[in-house]
Amino acid sequence: PDVVVIAAGALPAVPPIPGIERAQDAWKVIEGREFVRAQDVVVLGGGLVGLEATEILCEQGKHVTIVEMAEAVARDVASYTQQHTRWMLQDYGVDIRVNTRVLSVEEGAVRVRFDGREHVIPAGAVVCALGARANNEIVELIEEMGIPYAVVGDANRPGKILTAVREANRLARGI
Repeated sequence: PDVVVIAAGALPAVPPIPGIERAQDAWKVIEGREFVRAQDVVVLGGGLVGLEATEILCEQGKHVTIVEMAEAVARDVASYTQQHTRWMLQDYGVDIRVNTRVLSVEEGAVRVRFDGREHVIPAGAVVCALGARANNEIVELIEEMGIPYAVVGDANRPGKILTAVREANRLARGI
């Protein structure tokens, strides 16, 4: 090829939290590849992915608690949908814990730190939505082959779809 465009997307970030392997992947829940059986679910992360997983879980009749380290949820949600998101969370009675750090995922619970104290949140299931990392593992192989390449979208840096489309469009016009 004259050039390879690497647009492989992103992969879920899995931070080094003790017991995180007990958590289900929010992306798989959203895609319908994993089903959450428990009724009481703790979603780790109040960004767009965590909120999408929360909405799906709430539509299934589950009680959801969101644990978010920042001071607010929905910070990466488009401004024109933020109010809808707030109404959805309120209508479903989602328990939102902001300024809360996850310490560990345990059998039947999540241990967190809030206001300088440790707390335990009961959880029949835990869903992890704690960010994304670039899926650019193929770059090394392409470099070894000596093929010119470009990396766009989430493979370069996780972000929004419009950013990825703009990057890809700009690149394609220049090829």
